Amino acid sequence: MVSDLDGPGGAAVWGETSVDTSVPSSVRDEVHHTQTPWLGLLTRNGSCLKPRVAQYLTYCWSRRYSLLALHNSQSVPKPLPEKHLTKRSFAVAKVQMTVFTPDEEVSAVKLVALLGKAWHARFDQEPTVQPPGLLPPDVPRLLWGSSSGSYACEIASSRLNLYWARTKQSEHPPSDLVSAFVELLIDYKTVVNARVARLAFVLTRYVLVDNPGHFLANHFCKDRWARAPFNRPESFELHAHKVYQLPTGLAVNSWVRNRTGKASGDPIVLLEQDLNTLSEEVNSAAFSDAEIKGFFEACPAEADAILSLYYPEVIA
Repeated sequence: MVSDLDGPGGAAVWGETSVDTSVPSSVRDEVHHTQTPWLGLLTRNGSCLKPRVAQYLTYCWSRRYSLLALHNSQSVPKPLPEKHLTKRSFAVAKVQMTVFTPDEEVSAVKLVALLGKAWHARFDQEPTVQPPGLLPPDVPRLLWGSSSGSYACEIASSRLNLYWARTKQSEHPPSDLVSAFVELLIDYKTVVNARVARLAFVLTRYVLVDNPGHFLANHFCKDRWARAPFNRPESFELHAHKVYQLPTGLAVNSWVRNRTGKASGDPIVLLEQDLNTLSEEVNSAAFSDAEIKGFFEACPAEADAILSLYYPEVIA
């Protein structure tokens, strides 16, 4: 989940990018697969943790919420006036691809040595490595980024997250991003001989709008509600969840979150789409290489189709 980029939070540095990482309490407390239990432990009971562990968790937290990497106002277009938005109005801010490996206990030091040239070429910065035994399985043991600021990975015992984030130098996801990430995910699965029990694809988009709260209220609510009580909202959120089958036949959760936010101080409509396989099947599922590839290759088109339902070309 990408936070509003305003508020009293600290600045996180990823590569050469520095952005605000304030996270509203409503976001911190939300139970969602892209948040992990250690985040709540840190925010509510930080004093009970060893200083070294608390410091590391704070670093992980800031890295997770710094992925909407809109470097500065020069890379962000001027806000648009309120108008009818369509799928084509939105720019991609972040792509996340995740595999869940609940049976693993990884060693970050060994992983750096075992992972091949493709990993070191994609993530060319010096990795941050945490020794095993100190942290829960959901906490990253290895944080690895690129000098461009566009790519990052987090490897925990229970999951692997790969990220692409928008930067001034890379404003659009590469056309081969999904296939390149799939190769890395499958390579990791092979190297550690992992059972992949769950898959997730998260796509974050945004569009600059002068008054995003007012726009969202008018876009999604009937006139009687837009007049009152939603006539002057400073912020607005609409979350929807459903379970259905992809064209491949795989059952998934589909989360769509429409909300207000800010990028480099400018107001935005922030849209997060999250397609993930069912948590109820995590104890028995074991996705093959072909199933992993099929899921992630289907997700971009599925996300575009869903986006068109929320922001159609023509509103009846």
